[in-house]
Amino acid sequence: MKFRFFVFLLLISLFNNLKAQDNLIPCELNGKFGFADKSGKVIIAPQYDEVTPFSENLAAIVQDYKNYKWCFIDRTNKIIIPAKYDYAEPFSNERALVCIDGKCNYINKDGKIMYLDWFEEANSYDSTIAKVKFRHKYGFINLNGSFDIKPKYESIGDFSEGL
Repeated sequence: MKFRFFVFLLLISLFNNLKAQDNLIPCELNGKFGFADKSGKVIIAPQYDEVTPFSENLAAIVQDYKNYKWCFIDRTNKIIIPAKYDYAEPFSNERALVCIDGKCNYINKDGKIMYLDWFEEANSYDSTIAKVKFRHKYGFINLNGSFDIKPKYESIGDFSEGL
């Protein structure tokens, strides 16, 4: 129950940071998640076990806990990127963080992997950089996947709003 409450708070926090165009909000009914508009009208019926808010017109969802894989849907509830990820975050800067088998990378809106290297850990992009763990060290990559700060740190803080 505490985990579900934490997820709910995380969703609210993420929603508060969304652009005006991403105006469908996650809603829960009888333990399933869907999406409603600003007036509270349900647009996508609650049917998913987990969701992220819409960002850049896509939302990451887990259809059911039996096959715990994340995929991405559009506002019409059409699956755009198939379910194959163990973890996924909302799109930011045309990229979404995804993880498979303990390794992380970024995908574009076609579901294509963006970078050759897979990371042990990764964060979503904050402005134009993202913190990653590569070969047991932390650094920051830019939108091209190149290291702006080479991975040489055992621990490193996060940037906020590009700083």
